[in-house]
Amino acid sequence: EPGEMFGSVAWAPDGHHLAFIRYWHRAGASHGSSSAEIYEPKTGKTSGVLSDVKIGDTLAWVGDGRLVYSLYESSPNPGTSNLWTLPMDLRTGLPAGEARRLTNSPDRKAGVSVSADGKSLIFLRWSGVPNVYVAQIDAASERVSAPRRLSLDEGRNLPYAWTPDSKSVIFVSDRDGPSHVFRQASDQAAPDLLVGGNDSVIMARINSDGSELIYSVGPQEGVIGNRVRIMRMPISGGSPQLLLQEDGIVNFQCAQSPSTICVLSQALTTGFRFVKFDPFSGAENELLREDDASAVKSNWSLSPDGSVIAFALWRGDQIQLLSTTDGSKKSFTVEGPSRILTIDWAVDGRSLWASSSITPNGLQVLINVDLHGKVKPVLQDSDKDIGWAIPSPDGRYIAFWEVSGSANVWSLQNF
Repeated sequence: EPGEMFGSVAWAPDGHHLAFIRYWHRAGASHGSSSAEIYEPKTGKTSGVLSDVKIGDTLAWVGDGRLVYSLYESSPNPGTSNLWTLPMDLRTGLPAGEARRLTNSPDRKAGVSVSADGKSLIFLRWSGVPNVYVAQIDAASERVSAPRRLSLDEGRNLPYAWTPDSKSVIFVSDRDGPSHVFRQASDQAAPDLLVGGNDSVIMARINSDGSELIYSVGPQEGVIGNRVRIMRMPISGGSPQLLLQEDGIVNFQCAQSPSTICVLSQALTTGFRFVKFDPFSGAENELLREDDASAVKSNWSLSPDGSVIAFALWRGDQIQLLSTTDGSKKSFTVEGPSRILTIDWAVDGRSLWASSSITPNGLQVLINVDLHGKVKPVLQDSDKDIGWAIPSPDGRYIAFWEVSGSANVWSLQNF
């Protein structure tokens, strides 16, 4: 169906049924819809087995009919998943009993495979979380200094903005359960909490004049759907107010003063759209709509002056530029073997900071790309994955995230 994506596939032992994961593309892991379903090729019939926002992307079918799947844990361990097993009736392809937990450990489970005799199961246990790093930019070469880790806890930490004075990074972290918004200066030992509460924050930005924090919140746990609320509150502190709410908001960003433009992207059932919105009233004005369900635009960035949106398909080598004034578009190709993962504008609006996967080995690096596609390598670490880079308003620093972790194969006998 339009707007849907698919995960793992597993054949039933008798070859008459096929299990698969169906889920909606969405921002964050706290909302959306996921399900495990059974397809019967002979009749073309599809039936649901499990529907849960916490279903992971791994499946295996045991010879005795049991289905093995992964399920993400609730807060405060949203990045942890464990394996479960569900007895199935191979004649009907429907559940034949209650689900039972197989594992219980603080990491993510993936890559499940069952031996032919059904007595042994192997799987990957992967551990690793993103942490915030800060580096100084050399204006002449656009190289960066040795990165220094800012977030020192073991939670999931993702940077999204800087304070207007370029002294503190604003990031989202699940260190105390739900994802909250924090502020931390480079010389500060521990961060200050800006947004707490029971709701999980998806991302946080600063409005154009630097006076307010704008952040998005997904549905509360257990709520079906993908309604996203965008909130606003004074950067100095105060009570948050609802700015707007829409289904399927995947990204948003504001330009820098004197521009006042803010833009969001929204995934639709048949495609996507870019929308201008007022950061104080929430009034919306559609900028662009495309009826292409495969082209959900989440990987994009608004130029500092608000005149251009740069966006790229994940792992593509094309960057497109969309004018926010007349809707005109142009594109350029990124040189070399780079495949773009994330993009963010440099402060001067003349280039883009991008995390990139270098083919064929998949090494993730940080690069700077000018508007003709010329690439300057900035940072790479063979032991870590590198994410997006957010420049400080004065252009002297970047805040970015890196993930280091480990993956090991484990076996489970007579399960």
